[in-house]
Amino acid sequence: MRAQGPKYLSGRVKGLQRAIRLGTFKLAQRQRMGLAAYLRHLEEPKRNDVAQLFEVSGLWIRNVGDRHNTKRQTLWIIRRIMPWL
Repeated sequence: MRAQGPKYLSGRVKGLQRAIRLGTFKLAQRQRMGLAAYLRHLEEPKRNDVAQLFEVSGLWIRNVGDRHNTKRQTLWIIRRIMPWL
């Protein structure tokens, strides 16, 4: 990954967090799609966290199951990821 890569990943995650808090589906989808490009460049434990964020945020965007619980779970994953970004 380029030297500035983690900075851009951090921006994607923060953007996704803001979009989910505001309930902006189109912006959340755009930010979520950008996460996929970072998965192959991350080390194993971090890759798993970002992959889980990608999966759960997709459930929120597609409105599968209980949207409120999915939103809380997504924001919890983001709070867990942010310290190492």
